[in-house]
Amino acid sequence: MPRWRSASSPRLPPSPEPENRALVELLDPLFWDKELNESDLDKHRSWVIGRVLMYGTAAQVNAVRSQFGDEEIRNALQRREMDSRTRNYWMLMLEDACTRRS
Repeated sequence: MPRWRSASSPRLPPSPEPENRALVELLDPLFWDKELNESDLDKHRSWVIGRVLMYGTAAQVNAVRSQFGDEEIRNALQRREMDSRTRNYWMLMLEDACTRRS
């Protein structure tokens, strides 16, 4: 029988930010048209974030949010390449994350 963690047991600490190389390897399948490099994470940050928000898995999105933060994601949502459905979804999700009460 599985042992479930009780409400009083300690939570695991959040995982550390992924290293740039590990992040590139995680995101690589999303960049079929260009080889993704570590330098792209800084030089073309909005492009990388936008691609992940539109096509990424939950693990890829979580890694990008951990690496860049929600403010950078908001900036990336303003790119014209971002489709309206993805932009609206993430604006709602980020607004909800900011207004949630503890």
